[in-house]
Amino acid sequence: AQDRASPITLSEEETLAAKAAYQTAMSAKPFDWRLWLALRDTVAHGREYRYEADQLEYHYTKNPKALERAVQRLVRPGKPEIKSGCDTQRSGPQQVLPGTEQGARWQADAATPTSAGADTSA
Repeated sequence: AQDRASPITLSEEETLAAKAAYQTAMSAKPFDWRLWLALRDTVAHGREYRYEADQLEYHYTKNPKALERAVQRLVRPGKPEIKSGCDTQRSGPQQVLPGTEQGARWQADAATPTSAGADTSA
């Protein structure tokens, strides 16, 4: 049996606002992702997990400039700026961003003792 999250109960105000926002988003020509975001924003539940503006823009539009802006915020001051595009010919170590899953794995691997110098010929 699968555990399922309990359904949330919307307030009357949230329900009315969501219905109005839904109608607006459905009738918009051309499609406007900001109207769908406005629909999501009518509900308070989960608002603390809302993505940053650039992340939301990338999610809805796949605009690489929005993704670049979001990633730039992760780069610590004093670190080199991340350039757009992917250089598949690059050799050497790749930059690992702090606060990312890849960065967490890198930190865990770096903290793991190695058997450097141990005899592995057996």
